Formats: sequence, C-alpha cells, structure tokens
Amino acid sequence: HLPDPALSKKTIPGWMWGLAALLITSLALVLRYRALGVDGLWQDEVFGASFANLNPLEVIIAVLRFDIHPPFYYLQLKLWSLPSVTDGWLLANSVAWSMGALLVAAYGVYRLAGPATALLAATLLAVSGSEIYYATELRMYAMISCLTVIGWIRAERWIDSPEPRNAVWLVVV
Repeated sequence: HLPDPALSKKTIPGWMWGLAALLITSLALVLRYRALGVDGLWQDEVFGASFANLNPLEVIIAVLRFDIHPPFYYLQLKLWSLPSVTDGWLLANSVAWSMGALLVAAYGVYRLAGPATALLAATLLAVSGSEIYYATELRMYAMISCLTVIGWIRAERWIDSPEPRNAVWLVVV
C-alpha cells in the first residue's frame, strides 16, 4: 500500500521540498563529476569516441561492423559531439543521461507515492554505485537506465489509459 501523496504535501512547505530536491540533484552531479576520468577510456569507449567523428551513415556502418549494440546510442553521441569531441565532453553525455534517469525516476515515484518517497528514490539513485559508474563510461548504459525508467512511466500511463497513443510511446521508448 502506497502512502497518500497529499499527506506529505500538507506537512512540509513546498520550498523545503524544492530545496531538498536541489541538494539531492547537486549531490548526484558532484558525485558523477568527481568520478569522471578516474580510469581513462578503455577499448570499447575508444570505439565510441571514434564513432563520434564519423558522419551518421559511417556511424551506422561502423557499428554494424565493430559492435554488437544497435546504433542509436552512437547516433545520439554523434549529435552530442557537435559542439566538441573532447573526452570530457563526450563523457558528459553519460552524466547527462544518468542525471536524466534520476530526475525521471523521481518524477515517476512522485506520481505514484508523493514527494517524500520521490526524494528518497532520488537520494538512493544519487548515491547508487552503478549509476555513478555508468555515468563515467562512454558507453550506452546510462542512456539505457534513463530509457528504462521512461519506459516504466510510459507503461504506467498505458496501464492507466490503454489508448493507441500511449502504446506507441511505450514502443518507441
């Protein structure tokens, strides 16, 4: 049984929830930033950095030849790399996806169980070792984490309202 979301809204002012959310998000960002560059790039990450220098068609061909994953991650990494192809900027893509996962998860939990539970979920994700690790890799894992959480939210929406439009969004994600 989930707590009534209205209950936690009545006991603590909204600005305090906002401040707590800002502190948790800041903590998550600091932890991910501090972990960047500890190990340097390894072989698979070098492939990703190299693919970011190719045009989109070459990215698809290179991924089909040298990687077992679908090319979507590398295509979005190519788009991300337009301002810069430095290692730090490319790694920031994973940090952005990891932060996206945290924010989307907090939103999903907020919808189901209210702000107190959402802050707890955000805190757990902020300090999660796997999320911090994925945020430091030039690989698709942080993106997959974020898209999985979005898929969960879209599935909830589809369950609540099984319209074709909600099914389409679920399949797209």
